[in-house]
Amino acid sequence: MNPIPTATGGLTLDRIETLDQARFGHRQFPQIYVLPCGDWMVIFCWTDDAAFAKCGYLRSRDQGGTWETDGWATESGPLVQVDANSVAFFDSFYALHKGGDEYAIQACFSHDGGRTFGPPELSIPLHVPGAQTYTLAEMMTGYFALPCYPWNNFFKANGHPPIVPGWPDTAKKIVFGAGGPTSQSVRLADGRVIATTYCKGNKRGGADYWYASILESTDKGRSWKQISTLPWDDQFAGEQAMFGQHGFTEVALAQLTNGDLLTVIRAGSNQPMAQCRSSDAGRSWTRPVPVRLENTGEPAKGVMPVMHRLSDGSVACVYGRPGIRLMRDPTGTGEHWQHEIDLGAIERERASAAGGSLPGDYYSTENVGFTELSPGHLGVVYDLVGWQESSRKPWVRQSIRLAHLSVV
Repeated sequence: MNPIPTATGGLTLDRIETLDQARFGHRQFPQIYVLPCGDWMVIFCWTDDAAFAKCGYLRSRDQGGTWETDGWATESGPLVQVDANSVAFFDSFYALHKGGDEYAIQACFSHDGGRTFGPPELSIPLHVPGAQTYTLAEMMTGYFALPCYPWNNFFKANGHPPIVPGWPDTAKKIVFGAGGPTSQSVRLADGRVIATTYCKGNKRGGADYWYASILESTDKGRSWKQISTLPWDDQFAGEQAMFGQHGFTEVALAQLTNGDLLTVIRAGSNQPMAQCRSSDAGRSWTRPVPVRLENTGEPAKGVMPVMHRLSDGSVACVYGRPGIRLMRDPTGTGEHWQHEIDLGAIERERASAAGGSLPGDYYSTENVGFTELSPGHLGVVYDLVGWQESSRKPWVRQSIRLAHLSVV
């Protein structure tokens, strides 16, 4: 394809490629990273969207030339860089309650830049005040769940009974709560790691309430503690209409060139996102304000924001639902966001023109991943479900696509 300039002309879409496809199983919710060793990695979910969903990854050891599929011992979790040459997968969405404000998560660490990962470590401490706790039995009534035997070692290592023998009574004795670190994290100059997370808190106004918070690790990811929560504001709708809950959940995080931390936050599907900033390494935050796009005059609406400060000092953020969107602030301040491109619209136009899927024939979960693959070279990953690229190519259940963009 010929390069396509984005809305501001500050970027060009150079090409889109398919990384992986599946006729059975799933390839959804992809997230892309550059490991300290230089490999590219795309983590994806290969089961249904459910509690205890399982993840795998695609790895390229030659900067996108070839890809291989693999997995790791914890079976799921986001990737966090914890020092210059160490990364870890934290199974952050399933924190076991140890009592009081103490929880435990499992993790796999790599100390060779991500080339290899060790066995699961089953009791990474997590200190989170204010989180609501709930049993496995309660979790399974609130959302789809896929409990499985491999979790028994994790349960037993933290003083909980295994799922079997004893199911289903043991489900009432296994207690979860809080949330561990997500991939939206930054390493500060003094070695601390600051990461975003979210979890369920106490009900407000009779509705479920979720809150977004900031975790800190001072020991390279070996333990985590909550240092602040992001303030909620009722001007944001939350997920009240769709899921009967409100509060902030998914949080993107970047450190600006002046040292401030900036967040972009999910408030609800098809709802305006919020942003806050901190000048004290995440200890306190400004009141949330809607993210507004200067070149359209509209608020940026969506879920699963992923944000990075680029090598030129600008900041860029992807988000979805509606669309597969990229916005950028060339000033690097978070005060001048510009809409750049909707990759979902590009895919619809190209497939229709090539005799492939019509716009209503397929969909995307619109959970988008993004990183700077090299200076000025951006990679955006997303899934397409039930999609046919052209009349010359077969229909596939699910595809992971990688869009390459360049900063002009």
